[in-house]
Amino acid sequence: MQSARFGPQAKPPFGAAFRALRARAPGGTLCVVLGVWLGSRLEEGTLRSCFGVLILLLAARELWMGLRLLRQNGWRLTAPPQEKP
Repeated sequence: MQSARFGPQAKPPFGAAFRALRARAPGGTLCVVLGVWLGSRLEEGTLRSCFGVLILLLAARELWMGLRLLRQNGWRLTAPPQEKP
């Protein structure tokens, strides 16, 4: 099928991004449905505990990534020198 807007050889806009989104959409939708179903089946205390663990894991990841950047770039307590035009 040929689109009059794009012509015979032209690519539609957002080609790579759209293909990546289309490839990941079914898995993301399935995970959302599974999460909603599990959330409705669990008690409030269990959901609070799961959310707390998630926050702790995210904080640990951020700390780990920050330490890795500190090892790579140093502490950088002063701003890097600016180049003059």
